[in-house]
Amino acid sequence: MICGLDQARTNGNWSGNALVCEPQTCTNLPEVLNGQYNLRECSHVDADRIYGSVCSVQCNHGYVISEDIKWECLANGQWSDYDKTVFCKDVRPPEFLTCPQHLTMDNEESEGYTLVKLQPLEAFDNDASGTITQTLTLKLLNDKVGTEYPCSTSSKLCGEEYFKFPIGTSSVNFTASDRAKNSASCIFTVTVKDIEAPEVVQCDGPVKDEKGFIYADDDEKEVTWKLPEFSDNSGKQDLEIFSTGSPGVYRVGRTWTITYTAKDTAGNTAKCEFSFKLSGVRCPELHRPANGAMVCDKLAFGVYCVPQCEKGLKRLLPDDISRIPADYFCSVKGRWLPHDTVGDCSLRTPVNEDTLSQYEFTWYEGNCNDEQTKQQIIQNTIDALESGGPSFVGQGFKATQDKTLTKDDFEVFCGPKNESIIQIGGGARRRRSAGVQPQLINMYSASLGSN
Repeated sequence: MICGLDQARTNGNWSGNALVCEPQTCTNLPEVLNGQYNLRECSHVDADRIYGSVCSVQCNHGYVISEDIKWECLANGQWSDYDKTVFCKDVRPPEFLTCPQHLTMDNEESEGYTLVKLQPLEAFDNDASGTITQTLTLKLLNDKVGTEYPCSTSSKLCGEEYFKFPIGTSSVNFTASDRAKNSASCIFTVTVKDIEAPEVVQCDGPVKDEKGFIYADDDEKEVTWKLPEFSDNSGKQDLEIFSTGSPGVYRVGRTWTITYTAKDTAGNTAKCEFSFKLSGVRCPELHRPANGAMVCDKLAFGVYCVPQCEKGLKRLLPDDISRIPADYFCSVKGRWLPHDTVGDCSLRTPVNEDTLSQYEFTWYEGNCNDEQTKQQIIQNTIDALESGGPSFVGQGFKATQDKTLTKDDFEVFCGPKNESIIQIGGGARRRRSAGVQPQLINMYSASLGSN
């Protein structure tokens, strides 16, 4: 500036404009992706970055600064550390919108697996401009390493369209990764339940006749059969087999029921059950006493029989029969013991306190063909057996049964009605009457001998 308007400097004024001191400024700093400066003017083109300004970068959530630097605008219009650049590094992994905890499914029909379609799970990432890639790792049942499959967002598939998950529990691991190689996992299990029971392949049992009988010529017989066979949809052969019996020696005179149960690892069961009737040589059918009935067991196929009479009648047997049995037993040799003579209910006897007591279990009232009367006849036999009678034969039969006797264990065979044969008094001289057993002998034990 010069004092005066002209060269003579005679006007006393300064020439030129007034001087102004302006602050030194620096250029704007470059924008930082996924972050911002602490001051707006640090990077804004229209803002002034004056001498002494200090700028630093703050990263968005999920990002961290690569290097913590502060830039200062210097007096020369340059930034300190201007040659250094920083960036915001993505450290936040993707997130799954949903992640199953556990899936339970039933096996496919008749198969040891179920088919499962596994599609990529929905996920998002803080880096909106990047893409998320997913992989699927399967550890099926006892697989310790697992198999990895890439997932396609376009086809919505991970490797295969369907995977075979075997019966049991398998592990599923979806991994989502962003372009910064951050990754997150969704891990869950898939359990396939075996809801099908094993199948019976073979359940023949022992060879028997068309009525289910096996015959023996002794009181015991060795019975054999091919062991049952089972299969299971799981494909596993470690089925547990339980049985109520096995091939071996069995007692004659009853129905034997054998049950084999197969159980798979899921607890499903299948049963093979067969029965066989083990009998000695069949005895011929006993005579059904006229005016009476014959009660025979069904447990041992009619080997034990008890005759009964209408109330007030006694059985008459020929005089040459010295033994008047209260019951009969069929031996394994096919012979009735003590003999096969039954006689008819043809001797009238007074009904009084003594006879009612004496014939308590061998008299019945009513028509034998009526169901109610038949039930009374059977109950008479059961009561006699429970009371220690009718003989040692009956007690021997009872002792061989492994159950409490019921009415269903007996059946009644009614004799014909014939009042013309009924005698009073004198007939007893020609025939021996039967109502009580004069002699108690263990015919049951005898029947298992050589008879």
